[in-house]
Order: sequence, then C-alpha cells, then structure tokens
Amino acid sequence: MDLNEIKTSGKWGDAATGINENFSRTNVEIEKLKNTTIRDKGYFSTLVYLKLAWPSPVKGDVAWVGSPYPGTVWECKLAGEWTDTSEVPEVPGVDLNNWSQTDW
Repeated sequence: MDLNEIKTSGKWGDAATGINENFSRTNVEIEKLKNTTIRDKGYFSTLVYLKLAWPSPVKGDVAWVGSPYPGTVWECKLAGEWTDTSEVPEVPGVDLNNWSQTDW
C-alpha cells in the first residue's frame, strides 16, 4: 500500500490532506481484507439482494436468505455460484429474564 509521507514541518492543512488520504487508503485495504477473511456475508431477504451485494462469491462463503427471517442457508460450493442448502439456521437468542438485575 502506497501511503503519503507526512512531513514534520509545514502547514497543518497540507499535512491534514495527506493524513486523510492515508486513512482513506488504509480503509480500502481493511475492507479488502475483511471481504477475503469473513465468510459469513449476512442476511438478505431475497436471492436478488444477496447477488447484488455478493455477485462473485468465493467457495466457503455463506449467507442467510429468505423471508420471513432467518430464511435458509445459502453457501458457495463452487466459485461464483450460490446454492440453497435448504437448512434453516438456528437463530441466536438473548435471555431477557431478569436482565435488569444483571451485574454488567
């Protein structure tokens, strides 16, 4: 990744521009890294929305698709293709009984 050199002398406005560009470039690289390491692509109400968000899935990618929530699990078993596994995912829950008495 090519970053700007931040000079120790000069005008703040010039340095701020370079710093902001560096943050932007760093953020792009972080997003690329997240997209290559996080296999769970989230929940989508329809297959159309899933394909719009992730048109080129990588083998191992998974998503929940369908309405009502949670739909079914879709998985990429062959690069570039989403497949419905017909598996209904187990929705995580939160026990709210006596939550106000919880010692956070």
